[in-house]
Amino acid sequence: MRADLCLCDVITGARKVAALAEAHNVQVVPHNPLSPIGLAACLRLDAAIPNFAIQEYSTGFEAGIFESRPEHLGSNIVDKVRLPLNGFVEIPTGPGLGMNLLPDAQRIRPPLSKPISMRPHFDGSMVDQ
Repeated sequence: MRADLCLCDVITGARKVAALAEAHNVQVVPHNPLSPIGLAACLRLDAAIPNFAIQEYSTGFEAGIFESRPEHLGSNIVDKVRLPLNGFVEIPTGPGLGMNLLPDAQRIRPPLSKPISMRPHFDGSMVDQ
């Protein structure tokens, strides 16, 4: 099951979704397309659920161009981000998510705005187009 923490109330909501998945013997693959802050939240969830499968780690799609890089997409706006080593990423330590935004993060990576275009799916859920 691919849970997006930003859409299911971050860690608490994602744990509830993971518990429902566990009850049905389904593994969880947290979706993380947004930032190293999202990665840190996902890693906290990964460490807390028994049905964690694998973690998505965004490295290279930006401004419509795909270029795979070793560092996490957006790692230049936080004070530290874990890099994968032999296919594993260390769970952050420290309070909160284990990282802090840099004071000039908004200058380094200005916000991107995208108009939201949603439509109802056949089952009544909303679909991003």
